[in-house]
Amino acid sequence: MKTREHLNTFAGKQQNIKKYLSKLAPLAFFYILLYHVEAVKKFCKAVVLYLIETKLLPISVENIISLYFIGEKICLFEIILTIASVIMMWAIRWLNDYLTKQEAKNMGQKSRMEESLFRYLREGTAPRCYLVTGEWGSGKTYEIDHFFEKYYKYSNRKIYRISCFGISSRKELIEEINNTIEREDDSFYTFSIQALKYIPVVGDALYKVLKKSYRYTSVPTGSVFIFDDFERITARMCMEENNIRETHYSPRMYRQISTVDSEKQAFSAISDGFKETERAFAQIRNFSDRQLDKQDYDKYIAAVGMINELVEVCGMKAIIICNSDMLGEKFIYEVLRSKLNCIEFKKIVTVEVTKTVMDTVLQSIHLENEEQQKKIADYLKNYARKPLEGVVANSEFRNMRLYCGLLEAFINTAALFTEGQLSFSFLNSLLNSIIIVHLCYYRNLLQKLQYYENGAYLPFLLTTFNDTDFLLYLIRGNNETQEVAWVDAALSGYWILNMRRPENAGKVYDEWLGYSYSEVEWKITTGAIQKLESDELKLVHALAFGKRYKDMDRANEIFTEHALEEYELTTEQEVLDVLQLAEEVFGDKDWGVYRNILFKIIVDKFGRKHIAAKTSLQRAFNYFVDNTMTRIRPSASDTLP
Repeated sequence: MKTREHLNTFAGKQQNIKKYLSKLAPLAFFYILLYHVEAVKKFCKAVVLYLIETKLLPISVENIISLYFIGEKICLFEIILTIASVIMMWAIRWLNDYLTKQEAKNMGQKSRMEESLFRYLREGTAPRCYLVTGEWGSGKTYEIDHFFEKYYKYSNRKIYRISCFGISSRKELIEEINNTIEREDDSFYTFSIQALKYIPVVGDALYKVLKKSYRYTSVPTGSVFIFDDFERITARMCMEENNIRETHYSPRMYRQISTVDSEKQAFSAISDGFKETERAFAQIRNFSDRQLDKQDYDKYIAAVGMINELVEVCGMKAIIICNSDMLGEKFIYEVLRSKLNCIEFKKIVTVEVTKTVMDTVLQSIHLENEEQQKKIADYLKNYARKPLEGVVANSEFRNMRLYCGLLEAFINTAALFTEGQLSFSFLNSLLNSIIIVHLCYYRNLLQKLQYYENGAYLPFLLTTFNDTDFLLYLIRGNNETQEVAWVDAALSGYWILNMRRPENAGKVYDEWLGYSYSEVEWKITTGAIQKLESDELKLVHALAFGKRYKDMDRANEIFTEHALEEYELTTEQEVLDVLQLAEEVFGDKDWGVYRNILFKIIVDKFGRKHIAAKTSLQRAFNYFVDNTMTRIRPSASDTLP
């Protein structure tokens, strides 16, 4: 592995040198031709003599000729260096292919996909294609590209990547293949003939005669064609099979209209007419869908026929990457497996892939502050990598695109803070906060985050406002009691929500660091409630306590009364705000008697007045005002243990 790494590093530098020299070679070649093409020579001589006679060029003809020949020697040297660099790259490619053949024999150290691809590329039996299927975002394209980047970036075997997006015919696919072959041609000959364009009169004609004809039939046997986005040849394959939507009539409307027999009969006749019309439209839609499906099927068959010709007639290797969910198993079997005799590899997310993705993201993002970059990279590599593997295995982040986005969001957000602020505790809290924002975004639960206070104990917030399954996605500290504190929603979510880059990172950090209720929230969450004091609880803490410990009526009354002291409750809006928060905390959970306790405390301050009820809890409050005349007193035995 070390040999390959060193070789790839050297090859990368040599490739850059070759590209630079190859671009200069046509200019050097053209410079040399200036003196040897008689027409050009006469023209240049006449121009020089005119400039000397008019004293615009203060130099003799002899000096100009001498300088030209010095430049000619430099150009010849440049051309020799270019040829040497081409030979060097050929040697590197040969050595790389030799190492690849040796590594291909040692399958024990390869992933399943690498082993499978090596076997396919070296087999010379029956012509076959290699099919990679998997869900969107599972890393199909990424792993294929990583494989060829690792083993065949500097190889004599030609690799061509073809996007099938929008391809509708065999002709279009052939054009895309030929154009790709032309773009990938970096040979010295191609660069050299570019100089012919600069020769007056005959240059263009010579270039057209000597220019390569790029066709898929002219590339070396064994070249690899990678057909990505195969499912996107047409977008209709991702549509639901059943496009027919039935019209559903409201039973309430039917009852209202049908109170009289005549009206009932009239409605029945109208209903029958609508149903008949719907059946007619359904038949039209079915016919149209069948015609469109046939057209789409023909497009895929045309593409498959072209790929089959590449493999069977031209002796190429073909790799097809497609989303199996969009095409369907039946279609894949009928069109790909049966017609192309494909070797199929079903791509799933593996630990190896997540490691590779993290390493790639870390290498692709470069921060100006090296100390920041080092701290963030150390945290991800040395601590967060393994816990993140569990998060990926059990959540939306199995999609590698989303996982990559999560890592990018974390790195870019952490870069907003100084290296002194990037402690383990803060990085741990920030990563967890970003994970939660992403999950809420994907699950349409962002409105919950408005109640998350910067610096609050994150497990407390999750169990209070969200389902407990969110706790499964937390990255825990080395110490089991390590607190994971919430980091401001606007800052943690600015990347995924595509918001303006925050400029208040320092203020957010100070608020996060100075939050004073973490211990209270930890006690409520873990059950260590014996030493809770009523004067240290805010309303959200009292509500969370009531949600978890419904049978402790006396404690709930005391805690809630103290917590509501910060509210004057003299206006309807204040009451609505309190009830809204209570509703967010309890959700559809059983309230026990806590709801009446809360209502009684509110009535004591607000009075027996109705509110503009829009929710079930607000309506229950109005019912309480109308029907409850006596003060609710919990049992004296209901105290804290």
